[in-house]
Amino acid sequence: MGDAMSSVNSAYLLAAIAFVSLLGCSPHPEGVQPGDKWQQSSSVAEAKKRGTLISEVEIIPNRWNVNGKEITFEEAWLERMPDGYFLGPFALCFHIDKGKEVFGAAPLPILVLGEKRENFLLTRNPRYVQLTDFLDSDDLTHVRASLVKDYDEKRQKNIRFVRKDMLPDKKN
Repeated sequence: MGDAMSSVNSAYLLAAIAFVSLLGCSPHPEGVQPGDKWQQSSSVAEAKKRGTLISEVEIIPNRWNVNGKEITFEEAWLERMPDGYFLGPFALCFHIDKGKEVFGAAPLPILVLGEKRENFLLTRNPRYVQLTDFLDSDDLTHVRASLVKDYDEKRQKNIRFVRKDMLPDKKN
């Protein structure tokens, strides 16, 4: 009976972790509140206000087709996280403009960087849908992402992110 109960408790724990992931809650140190230094910004304007914005970012291609729906982007940015942030020193963030409903219905698209076996953090609220991943460097030159159906699917790495402050004709 003890082993069966332990399995049930483990199943509940895994279900709770999956549920929190779907809600878009990110893991933060105990006591962290939204908007404090341990959470990525919710917009370019907030990152500028906090002094964490490194650059606005262009996503290439700037339109995706997911589950038969067109996805476009409202804004994208790269920001510096606090020293010692456990997920990485830089956050690559973007808001979905058109196609937000795709990120609220099964099957959820899985957006991954490189060969990672984890997806971008999904944050949904009434004002926006935000995707975030954490990086070890602010150099986006070789950062490539893929939309996949499962983690074993071959990665196309056909989505690029370009810092706008690095484009010859554009500056933040």
